[in-house]
Amino acid sequence: MRKVKVAFMAPGQGVTSWEEGLSLLDESPRTERIYKEVYDATGVKITDVCEGKLPQDDTSIVQPAALGIGYARAEVLNQERGIKPDYLIGVSSGEFTVTAISRAISLKDAARFAQERGRMQQELAGGLGSAVSVLHRKELRLDEILKGLEGRAYPSNFHVRKKPNETGMRITGISYLHEVYDELRQRLEETGAKVIDIKNLEFPPHGDHLKGVQESLAKMIRSRTNLTGIKISDADTPIIATMTARAMQKARTIRRNIVWQTTNPTQLSDSVDLAVTKGVTEFYDLGPGDSMSKLLGFMSLGDNVKIIPVSISQ
Repeated sequence: MRKVKVAFMAPGQGVTSWEEGLSLLDESPRTERIYKEVYDATGVKITDVCEGKLPQDDTSIVQPAALGIGYARAEVLNQERGIKPDYLIGVSSGEFTVTAISRAISLKDAARFAQERGRMQQELAGGLGSAVSVLHRKELRLDEILKGLEGRAYPSNFHVRKKPNETGMRITGISYLHEVYDELRQRLEETGAKVIDIKNLEFPPHGDHLKGVQESLAKMIRSRTNLTGIKISDADTPIIATMTARAMQKARTIRRNIVWQTTNPTQLSDSVDLAVTKGVTEFYDLGPGDSMSKLLGFMSLGDNVKIIPVSISQ
């Protein structure tokens, strides 16, 4: 009997539900230890985030909290249910989650990376803009729509293909600065595209305006000039980097991806396609929330592919 190949997927910004973070405490005794490790590294108490006692729109809090919950979900699937991933895929800040799951970095160091990334994103771009999801015809030339808005609006977050039986539509994420939001929305809607605001996102999530994040993360990594920095090792499980849509396991490649992914667009569709071509037929959303499984539901992955949201894997 052929083994079913599995991929675990971790989302990035825009968490829609924090309920999973509390229910995980009842699913495994490991969860409390995981949450404590994140707290020790960052001062973020995950249960307080889930209960709304800490801000759910502060990325320096949200990103390490989401990492801890995704890591705990992976532990439940792996240790409690015997479901082991063949590939790992993380979107945006979710890359830190899967890098920790792969044992390329420790959970505490991953949480520190996530917190610093979130802190710097807010410092450099907080309040400058946000992002939208755009449902549009595949023939739409976004480069033409965005002409004149370069550097202020650009496809950046994800790009997925709508199922063929749904008129060949696509979904693209677009980051923007507030100053061009009205014009951007008008241009898109005039083409018949549907524009959906991404909630709880107070900055444009990817782009050149976040180069300072790259510099900050690079300084945290161990090197010949920083012997006390965070050590990055080879990954136990292949990670499909959504920046390149390529599988990686070597420490040097993971190191480069961690630093560069903040300013580069996310190639989600191509990354998932790669997993399917490598035989993956089950995709588990690690959460928090079901945003990843909802996105995958838009893709044409084949009748034999299963997408398992958090609400089912609990």
